[in-house]
Amino acid sequence: MSQRADWREFCSGNAVDHVAIADDEIWDDGSDSPGHGSTLDREWVHRKNQFHKMGYRDGIAEGQKDIAQEGFNVGFGQSVHVGYKWGLVRGITSS
Repeated sequence: MSQRADWREFCSGNAVDHVAIADDEIWDDGSDSPGHGSTLDREWVHRKNQFHKMGYRDGIAEGQKDIAQEGFNVGFGQSVHVGYKWGLVRGITSS
């Protein structure tokens, strides 16, 4: 094609339409493209699993803290009575 024919096509608007179409394709967000939805779905599943694991770990840690505290409270209560009795026995035997 000669330069004159290119210029005529440009002036008639055909070339401008091609440029506009190409420009739209460049700036298109891709939401209509095949595979775009599957990419979002994969990311959603990945994030959901990631937060599920984090929540599970946090729940385990909190549960361990609660059980440890409860065990300490029960053990402390039992040892106070035993320690008091032991102290009485030592006091009586040493006097």
